[in-house]
Amino acid sequence: MSERDERRPFLFLWTSDAGGEPEQPGDPGIHEWLAEGDATGAWQLGDPVAGATEARSVVRRGAEVVVTDGPFPEFKEWFYGFDVVLARNIDEAVDYASKHPLARHGRAYVLPTVALEG
Repeated sequence: MSERDERRPFLFLWTSDAGGEPEQPGDPGIHEWLAEGDATGAWQLGDPVAGATEARSVVRRGAEVVVTDGPFPEFKEWFYGFDVVLARNIDEAVDYASKHPLARHGRAYVLPTVALEG
């Protein structure tokens, strides 16, 4: 089994963060981050997301479906986008996430995925 076969998907959710810092000289940009992910085969998929005014919240309770327009007052942060990345473990995923430009002025949630059974 190759090293790439031993990797599993991780979901990166990128959000705003009031305590974030501005970009610093010498920080890698998004193109460098993506190039590293392409070179290693880590980066699989990702995109920015639209603003809160285009978002919806969907809840189904019994037969009732409730759709609420954004923005959502319970959110203190807003989502910038997402990436799906392959990594051998959470530490490797966190290391790659830490190199993204949004890790400095935003926040990354690194979520391991699990396979559905059945």
